[in-house]
Amino acid sequence: MRTVRTTIDLIRNELREIPDAQSEAELIVAHVLGFSRAAVLVHSEKALSVLDERRCMRLARKRARGYALAVVFGYREFYGMRFLVTKDTLVPRPETELLVELTLRELHVRSTASILDVGTGCGNIIIAIAKSVPDARRFSFFASDISRRALSVARENARQKHTAIHFLSSNLLERLQTRRFDIIVANLPYLATHELSEPSIAREPKMALHGGEKGLELYEKFITALPHVIEPHGVIFIEISPVIAAELEAFCQNFIPAARRRVHPDLSGKARVLELRI
Repeated sequence: MRTVRTTIDLIRNELREIPDAQSEAELIVAHVLGFSRAAVLVHSEKALSVLDERRCMRLARKRARGYALAVVFGYREFYGMRFLVTKDTLVPRPETELLVELTLRELHVRSTASILDVGTGCGNIIIAIAKSVPDARRFSFFASDISRRALSVARENARQKHTAIHFLSSNLLERLQTRRFDIIVANLPYLATHELSEPSIAREPKMALHGGEKGLELYEKFITALPHVIEPHGVIFIEISPVIAAELEAFCQNFIPAARRRVHPDLSGKARVLELRI
């Protein structure tokens, strides 16, 4: 029967090709035992049951195959909430919380509004907004995705968080042009083709990452369709890569010159969200 310490050593060896294997080994054992990471270190000589040891190694092998730790565990923390994630959904990133903050700020000055989250994935953005806005009954929440499997995960997250959200199957805005929305948020795939070889994203769904050769393809299609779905005086918040920020802003200037544009930086000072006001 192995101890916590020897199991961590074994997992670290399994993850030897992964940066910070020691830290991830500790997190895997902590997850299986239901401990904090600090508690795992304090109880390093605790014996593991055969069942817990097997579970630790099963998760370690999945991580070694390139799956994100969040997918291995089946959840990710975002905006102070825990969301289910699977291999069919993009793992939520901390920088995406800026989309939530900006939308909440906009809702603060509106008495009512309809909000659409395009490319919702696991539903983390729209659910975080719906859970955080005061008196959510004043607003209507919608979310769309091209992936039915992702929508299934998003619906389950909404059920667990007790949020009333209308989920819609659509490729970008194609099936939504009979509706109008006051606020649209979007975190679309923006990685260029050459960026897809990064080991850290090898097992994440390519559909949720690939934005075409330059990373702009889906954004250009999305922006082109915006006039058909956005209400007058509407606002759009789009998460962007700093690499494509200038080119995307120029595209918006050419296609919808009347829209007021503003780029919001993330905590590291990089361009992260493009705001458009119609």
